[in-house]
Amino acid sequence: MTTLLTWLYNGTDALGVPSYGLAIVLLTVIVRVLFYPLSYKQMHSMVALQRLQPKIKEIQERYRKDPQKLQQKMMELYQEHGVNPLGGCLPLLIQIPIFIALYSALRHFPYAHIEHS
Repeated sequence: MTTLLTWLYNGTDALGVPSYGLAIVLLTVIVRVLFYPLSYKQMHSMVALQRLQPKIKEIQERYRKDPQKLQQKMMELYQEHGVNPLGGCLPLLIQIPIFIALYSALRHFPYAHIEHS
């Protein structure tokens, strides 16, 4: 990530506008564009679960004394509607290491050696 940030900074410098802030904004835009498909999938999954919420509450109310039957009915509901209750978590788990690397790159960036031409 630091290499990419340095490359973006050098690119802004070559355009005659050397700016750390602009390099960070460009890096942020690149990361957001790359993660858009994952974010879209996460939002889609979240909306699908929200739409099922009334049915979920109904099932929970009906089978609250029988946890095994409750679990079975919930799985049937999810399969019937093609929803994965963990579908919103997986994209987030994939993004976490990238954002940690981005944070680390930003934290160490001022110490990176940048040559001006």
